[in-house]
Amino acid sequence: MFDTEPGGSAAPAVGSVAVSSGGVAAGMGGAGDVPRPAAEYGPHPRVMVVVRGAIVALAIGCAWPLGALVHERLQRSPSGLDVHDDLASAVGIGLVGVGWAVWVFTVGSMLGSFLNVVVHRLPAGRSVVFGRSACPSCGTRIRPRDNIPILGWLLLGGRCSQCGALIDARYPLVEASLAGFCLALGFAEVASGGVTLPIREPHDPAGVMWTVLHPKWDLIGIYAYHVACVALVFTWAIIAAGARRVPVGHVASVLLIMGLLPAAFPWLHPVPLVVPPTTVAGAAFPPEHPAWLWQGLLVSAAGMLLGGVVGGVFAAACGDRRPPHGLTTRSAAAASLALMGAVLGWQAVPVVATVACVSTAVAYRWSSGVGRRAAIAPEFFLVLACVAHLVLWRWIVAAWSAALLTLLG
Repeated sequence: MFDTEPGGSAAPAVGSVAVSSGGVAAGMGGAGDVPRPAAEYGPHPRVMVVVRGAIVALAIGCAWPLGALVHERLQRSPSGLDVHDDLASAVGIGLVGVGWAVWVFTVGSMLGSFLNVVVHRLPAGRSVVFGRSACPSCGTRIRPRDNIPILGWLLLGGRCSQCGALIDARYPLVEASLAGFCLALGFAEVASGGVTLPIREPHDPAGVMWTVLHPKWDLIGIYAYHVACVALVFTWAIIAAGARRVPVGHVASVLLIMGLLPAAFPWLHPVPLVVPPTTVAGAAFPPEHPAWLWQGLLVSAAGMLLGGVVGGVFAAACGDRRPPHGLTTRSAAAASLALMGAVLGWQAVPVVATVACVSTAVAYRWSSGVGRRAAIAPEFFLVLACVAHLVLWRWIVAAWSAALLTLLG
C-alpha cells in the first residue's frame, strides 16, 4: 500500500508522509524528532471522506447493472439459458452481477495498490517487483493485513501502526479511483457485449451471466488492453503532478510494447486507420494489405505520432512545469496522449485533448487564488477524458462519420 526509499527515508513530494509532531515532515526532521505513539492521535480527518466515496462508487457500480439485469430477466429469457422467468431466477442473476462487480472492483483496487508502488519506486530507479512495502516514516515493514487495498488504510485510521505517522490519503484514493475505472470499463466493454466499442457488432446475448458462462475472449482482451492504457496514463499523471522524474526508458518501452501488440492481435483496434462514412460493422481495410499492418501497426503509429504532437501543445497551453532532474510536464502529457493514440487510434487524440483542455480551463476558472490553481494537475484531466472517451466511443465515432457525410455532401 505504501512504500519507502532505501534507508527508510521518505521520498519527496508524492511519497512523503506528514508527522504532526512539531509540524515536521517525516524523513526531514532532525535526529531528536521522535514521533508520538499512535494512541495519542485522534481519528484521521479524511477517513469518512474516503469511506463515503468508496461506498458511493461501489453502490453506483453495482446498483445500475443489478437493476438492468433484473429488469431484463423479468422481461425475457436469454436464448439458450435454461432458467425460468420468475423472481428467484432474476434475483439469482442479479446476485451474480453484484458478485462480478465486487470481484472486478477488488481486482482493480489491487492493481491500484501496485500502481502506488510503481509511482513511488519508478522515479527512484528501484525495482517495482522485488522488495516489501514499508512505512515511509519509520521504515517498519507493512503487515499483510494492513496492506489490503483501501481497507488496510481505513483500518489503520490513516496512520502507521508503529510510529503513528500520517499515511497520505493518496494511497486509498488511487486504489479506489483505478478500481472505479476498471468497474466502469468492465460493464461498458465486457458485460454489455461490447456495445460501446465502435464499428463492430455487439455480442448478443449480453450481460454478466453470459460473461461468466461463456467468456468472450476478444472483449476481455480489448478490456485488458484499455485498462493497461488507463493505468499507465494514471501512473504518469501522478508522477508528473508530484514533480518527480518519469524515466524516458520506461516511457519508450511502454509505447513500443503497447504499439506492437495490435500487430499480433489486430482486433485490439476496432477502429481502422480510415473510417468510411458508410461503415456500419466490420473492420474496413484494403484487401491488398494484411490486417496486422493496416489494422495493427499503422493505426498505432499514426495515433502515437499525432498524440505526441498534440500532447506537447496541450502541455504548453496548460503551463509547462519543470521538475528538478526530470521530464517536463510537456513530455509527460505528450507521452500520455501518444499512448492513447497508439491504443485508441488517431481519431481519439483530438477528442481526448479537447475535453481535457476544456476541463482544465473550467477548473482554473472555478479555482480562486494562485495557490489553488497551482494545485490543479492537468494530467489527471487526461485520464478522466480517456475513460469518458472509452465509455462513449461508439457514439463519438458515429458523430465523426455523420460529420464526414455532411462535409462530403
